[in-house]
Amino acid sequence: MKTYTKKELKEILVKHSLWVATDGVEGVRAFFRYADLIGADFRDADLTGANFTNANFTNANLTNANFTNANLTNAYLGGSNLYGSNLYGANFTNADLTGANLNNADLNNADFSNANLTNAYFRDANFTNANFTNADLTDANLTNASFTNANFSNADLTGANFRGAVLRGIAISPEQQGDLLKALDIKVI
Repeated sequence: MKTYTKKELKEILVKHSLWVATDGVEGVRAFFRYADLIGADFRDADLTGANFTNANFTNANLTNANFTNANLTNAYLGGSNLYGSNLYGANFTNADLTGANLNNADLNNADFSNANLTNAYFRDANFTNANFTNADLTDANLTNASFTNANFSNADLTGANFRGAVLRGIAISPEQQGDLLKALDIKVI
C-alpha cells in the first residue's frame, strides 16, 4: 500500500479541488488506489469523483467530506467517521464499513453491493435509490434513516435496527421480510 505524508496529501487535495472546480480542465483528479490512509484527516474535503479503490481508511476522519461519485470499491473504512458526509452516487461495492459512522450522511444513489456494513451507524441518513444487493447489514443502526426505492435484494438484515426509518418502494425478497419486521420492531398477529 502506498503511504502519503501530510504535505503530499495536501498537494493532491489542492490539485483535486482545482480539477473539481474547473470540471477537469485544470488540476488533477485524486487517485488513492491501494493507499494507506489509516487515521487520515479529510474533514470538510471535496473529494468529488476521486478514486479510492482498495484504499485503507481505518479510523479516518472524513466528517462532512464530499465524496460525490467517488469510487470506494474494495475500500476498508472500518471505524472511520463519515458523519454528515455527502456520498451521493459513491461506489462502495465490496467495501468494508464495519463499525463506521455515517450518521446524517447523504447516500442517495450509493452502491453498497456486497459491502460489509456490520455494526455501522447510519442514523438519520438518506438512502434514496441506494443499492444494498448482497450487503451485510448485520447489527447496523439505521434508526430514522430514509429509504426510497432502495434495493435490499439478498442483503443480510439480521439484527439491523430500522426503528423510525422511512421505507418507500424498497425491493426486498420474501425471505427477508421476517428480518425486516424484527428490525422495525413490528409483530404481525
